[in-house]
Amino acid sequence: MTSTIETEEKEIQTSTLEIKQTHLENNLPYSKKVTQIIEEQKKSTILKKEKKFFVEGEMRILIVGDSMVAAGGGLGEMLEKELKKEFPNAKILREGKVSSGLSRPDYFNWEARLGQLISQFNPTITILVFGLNDAQALTNPQGGIVIPYGKFGQDEWMKEYGKRVRKMAEVLNENGSFVFWIGLPIVRNPIFAQKLFLLNQIYERELESFEKAVFIPIWCVLCDNGKYTDYFYDEKRIKKLARTLDGIHFQYFGGRIVSKVIINEMKKALNL
Repeated sequence: MTSTIETEEKEIQTSTLEIKQTHLENNLPYSKKVTQIIEEQKKSTILKKEKKFFVEGEMRILIVGDSMVAAGGGLGEMLEKELKKEFPNAKILREGKVSSGLSRPDYFNWEARLGQLISQFNPTITILVFGLNDAQALTNPQGGIVIPYGKFGQDEWMKEYGKRVRKMAEVLNENGSFVFWIGLPIVRNPIFAQKLFLLNQIYERELESFEKAVFIPIWCVLCDNGKYTDYFYDEKRIKKLARTLDGIHFQYFGGRIVSKVIINEMKKALNL
């Protein structure tokens, strides 16, 4: 499996992609920061088409994704726990695969697996978290190179990756599931962060035309003054470790904060 955290600047230079960041005051307590993030997200989407979805009958929530979903203690586990608190009568299924994504179906074919999960679980809501492993060559299920890594960030690569994003949303919508696509968070490595920011732009753009799909940005939910930080404030204004040693994934504390922001956005779209 190709490494996904390249530190060389072969394809993307620091100055070629502006990383837009939400600026937060350093000494705001936890509760005010989360509230402010939610309000800023409302303002940022005020001009976009409002999407509403009404769940009829049993709420069945499917959570799928890469290591963000699979790793214990991270976003996937905390999101599942918070969803159970918010929707105690909902049925929830979480499935993640480390090192997977949409770029390498020869390693793990999420399109095929998603079809199986739809047949087995019949979700009314699906939450997707992908991208950490996708800034690489695009292959087909047999392992053939469709778009080489050297094309990452160029129109050819972005169009093909965008098709894969759309396909996931289309399959889910056609089977009666509303889609929540979770954006990627800012990470410690600035070159890797640029790549993830570019993927976020693709997710947001591709999902905009879907009536039953919403992109939820979490880029700077855990920022400190608009920058990456390993720590964040708790309810008592005490800084706690929110990110793991790799500078990418979430600790329990960080995952809980991000999950609350995600669920707030979900409730708006679900008219709850």
